[in-house]
Amino acid sequence: MSDEIMNNGNGEETAALFVSSQKKKQAEEEAAKKAAEEKAKRDAAEAEVRRMEAEVEERKRKAEEERQALEEAARQAEADKANVAQRLKDSVNVEEIKSKVKEKTEGKSKLPIFIGAGAAAVVIIALIIGFALRGKGSKIDFETLEFAKEYTFTDENNSTVTLTYPESVFPEVSTEEEETLSVLTSNTDKSPAMMVCVSKPIMEKGVAGMYSAKAIEADFSDVVNKVLSSFKASDEKSTDLEAETPGKYFYDCTLTADNGQTGAAAAWLEPDSNGNMVVVIGVFTEKGEDPANSIKLRDLFEEKNADNALMLPGANPPASADTDGMLEIDAMHMGIIVPKDRFYLLDSDNELSWWSDDNGAVYSISYREVGFDFDMANAALGEVQPMLKDLAESAAGLKGLPNLDSRMFISDSWPNNLKYYSEYKDIIGGVTYWEANFASMWHDIRTDKYYIYDLVLMAPSNNQDIYKQLFDKAIDRLQDI
Repeated sequence: MSDEIMNNGNGEETAALFVSSQKKKQAEEEAAKKAAEEKAKRDAAEAEVRRMEAEVEERKRKAEEERQALEEAARQAEADKANVAQRLKDSVNVEEIKSKVKEKTEGKSKLPIFIGAGAAAVVIIALIIGFALRGKGSKIDFETLEFAKEYTFTDENNSTVTLTYPESVFPEVSTEEEETLSVLTSNTDKSPAMMVCVSKPIMEKGVAGMYSAKAIEADFSDVVNKVLSSFKASDEKSTDLEAETPGKYFYDCTLTADNGQTGAAAAWLEPDSNGNMVVVIGVFTEKGEDPANSIKLRDLFEEKNADNALMLPGANPPASADTDGMLEIDAMHMGIIVPKDRFYLLDSDNELSWWSDDNGAVYSISYREVGFDFDMANAALGEVQPMLKDLAESAAGLKGLPNLDSRMFISDSWPNNLKYYSEYKDIIGGVTYWEANFASMWHDIRTDKYYIYDLVLMAPSNNQDIYKQLFDKAIDRLQDI
């Protein structure tokens, strides 16, 4: 009995010890696990701190690099700006452009009209005296009179001018060829005498717009008066430069001579078959004090033959704003769209070009190659914009025009940083003009060169609307050619 009890007692104790051991082991394992977890958390936290510290350092490094880059960019921008400013001074000197234009246009402000006019006048006077003494008054039925007989004047370049006269009044004619004139005279003593003179070309096709209307009229009238100097002129009529509706360049007068001759004359400027301008003078004389027949013949002669006479600026505007033609600036491969066959090239070199039309309008462009591109120009607007504005204000392309009586600023704008637009009111030779200026930069894609330029259109103010449409189209659609 006692052994069993003892055995039972030892077993319980052993079991208790085993349980205690297991709990201790479990507690140790849980403690170790917890310690490991805590350590893992600490390690993770430390790693996160290190990562964040590294990220902060990286951000600081990048910020420093960006700061340095910005500082370098700012320094470079200042350097580029200074560089552009210097290049502008080196390559776009407005005063130099003005000087070049002045040199180019020296001597061109006076018409090359009537060279040798003095000699021509002597010839004409001799012819007038010779034929005028033969003319006798006769009855002419002006109601049925026909100017149906044609006579064609031809010069050594096969350029022609065809005029009509009444064969019934002047059945016999003769001709004289002089150095500066071709002369057709009647050869009858049964009617008033007739003499028609046609000069050799005195202005090239399209160049009238380059000259002052006042200068053309003054020189024109002066020569006609010299040609008719053997007579005393009265009842003179000539071009009205200030007419509301512009007409043609002309001169009409009645004539008397000391020998009892009377007569009438008409003169105008007209294009020959090549478009060059010639002077046409018709003179009719008769014996007696009454020039009635001569005046009527003069008036009919002018009416029948002066349809193509050169008109004052503003009398011959473009019919529409269609731009199916182009002005070409070969040096920088730029094309300016215009009405086809409207403008004629007057002069051109690598830095200045002019075109004119028969209405007195003038296109001009002055330009210069520069050593910078658009980005550099935009970085130096403080230097570039005043240069563009100065180019427009100087209007170098207009300096070749004579008698620029006045130029009044109207308005200006900057369509963008490198485009300057301005308008002016000009008085040139007594005629009012509208002027538009567009100064900008141009990239010649073919040569990869850059230019700064000023494009000008000057047109009679009474045609401003149609020319403004043309100019707006042109500057909006400049062509690479």
